[in-house]
Amino acid sequence: MTHYLNEGEAGKAFLDKIPLGRFGKAEEIANTTLFLASDLSSYITGQVISACGGLNI
Repeated sequence: MTHYLNEGEAGKAFLDKIPLGRFGKAEEIANTTLFLASDLSSYITGQVISACGGLNI
């Protein structure tokens, strides 16, 4: 969703708001999904898990 932000001033301004200092990778979102679909998350209920690198806008 943010691939178009990789270049230019708009991308840099957006990137500056992410505490981890980089855009997320598709694999990182997939890993979150795999975790939630696995038995490793069997005791998690009713939570919002934000895979956002700390971005809070």
